Amino acid sequence: MADVFAPDRFRATIGNNFGLAFTNRFQVKFPKIDGLIKPNGGAVFDKTTSEDRALFCTAAGMPGKQLNTVNRGYGIENQLSVTGHTMPEVGFTFYLANTLSMREYFERWMQAASSTTHDEAQYVGYYDEYSKCDVEVASFARLGAKGYTVKLFNCFPTSINTIEFSNQPQTQAAEMTVSIAYRTYKTKQELTAPIG
Repeated sequence: MADVFAPDRFRATIGNNFGLAFTNRFQVKFPKIDGLIKPNGGAVFDKTTSEDRALFCTAAGMPGKQLNTVNRGYGIENQLSVTGHTMPEVGFTFYLANTLSMREYFERWMQAASSTTHDEAQYVGYYDEYSKCDVEVASFARLGAKGYTVKLFNCFPTSINTIEFSNQPQTQAAEMTVSIAYRTYKTKQELTAPIG
């Protein structure tokens, strides 16, 4: 017989898990990229601070994971078998100040992966160089306790969206979205429900 829905038990379960999660309680940590080596020589110089990078972030993605499968036949039955996994890129959105500092941060990070200026030979960098930075995304409970953290390893930005300018009246600040690729991630459940 199926369990009957019990509001009191539902509320108790939510309470034991420190309440429902809300998506507007998060924090990001982006790395200092000083010292990354450009493929045509020279080092990247990062003018932002960790506080800038966290405060300007208005939306962050917590990574997903997809298992790759193949269909295998066993007699007259078909069965899905796992062959590996895919780590989809994660998107982050930032407010832009008039200095466009967050755009410049990601532009400089991308310069370690691919030379971009018009007056130099075009090169691509070494994966171990431009992907040696990590990014962290954390969710928080109501009273400011960290609830769940995901750390992305070997990260690098793959795209910066186009910023559209127009002569129409502006009612909100300009924003920019960046896609981040990564090799793998590690999760940490900061708050744990009581055993019972």
